[in-house]
Amino acid sequence: MLDSRRAEAASGAEQIVREPTGMALASYASFIDKSQLQIRGLETKLAAAQLAFASEMEHLLDANRKLRLLENLKRTEQGRWRQECDRELAAFADEAFLCRLQSK
Repeated sequence: MLDSRRAEAASGAEQIVREPTGMALASYASFIDKSQLQIRGLETKLAAAQLAFASEMEHLLDANRKLRLLENLKRTEQGRWRQECDRELAAFADEAFLCRLQSK
C-alpha cells in the first residue's frame, strides 16, 4: 500500500507536467499533502509492525532454545533410566542364573 501511494504521487506529478492548469495544480497540491500524510502514517505503522515482528522473533528464538534444552534433558534422563533398567535386568538375570545353579 505504501508503494502504491508513492506510485500515485509520481503518476500525478507526471500528469501535471504534461497538462499544467491552475485547477490541476491546486488539486495535485492537495493530493500530495494527503498522500504525504498517509505515507507518514503507513511508515509509522510499518515501523511498529517491524518492532512487533522483531519482538515476536525474539520470543520464538527463546522458546526454541528452551525446547532444545528440554529435549536434551529428556534424552539424558531416558539414557539414565535405560542404563538403570539394564543394570537391574542384568542383576536379575545373574540372580536367576545363580538360583538355577543352586537348585541343581
